[in-house]
Amino acid sequence: MMDSDPSMRQAGDDGDEDDSSDNSEELYAVYEGYAQTLRTWFVAYGIGGPVLFLSSDGLREQLVASG
Repeated sequence: MMDSDPSMRQAGDDGDEDDSSDNSEELYAVYEGYAQTLRTWFVAYGIGGPVLFLSSDGLREQLVASG
């Protein structure tokens, strides 16, 4: 049970328990945007890398010669 004595509060504790849920929703939104961008980069380079190697004659010959 929490003590209502103001001297017993921790740093940054303003008494609002809803702040943690608001903060977690904001952090999740940031994470969701980051994950979507990272996934897009992985897909782009996962498709773009092989296309680059196979469409360029010089790169394709080096790839085939390497084994």
